[in-house]
Amino acid sequence: MKAFILFFSLFISLTGYAGDDLSNTKIEEFHKMINKKEAVGLDVRSSVEVKLFEANGSVHIPVGDLEERMGELDKSKTILVFCESGGRAGSAKNLLSSKGFKNVINVKDWRTWRKIRDASPKK
Repeated sequence: MKAFILFFSLFISLTGYAGDDLSNTKIEEFHKMINKKEAVGLDVRSSVEVKLFEANGSVHIPVGDLEERMGELDKSKTILVFCESGGRAGSAKNLLSSKGFKNVINVKDWRTWRKIRDASPKK
């Protein structure tokens, strides 16, 4: 049974199931904001997680370090925060919002970040 649970967890991770509900329109909108330097991705996963599944193009600050390192972020930009499944990203969003960041969006996970980063505008 443990082997099945481990296999199922790995399968879900590798298939890219994110459970996200961002529309393609929102993904493209965030992609444009990043290209215009109006938004930045914030990866709040642990260093080990980042090594397992990269999230290029984002700033990496583990959620446990965020309060002391939030000065590295620009309050004038939209912050697209993500982690593995959205829980820590939600905590990070709440912390940043309580510290005066006005535009913080929880995009849930690194899979969604990759979709945003790699989005191509519709023609």
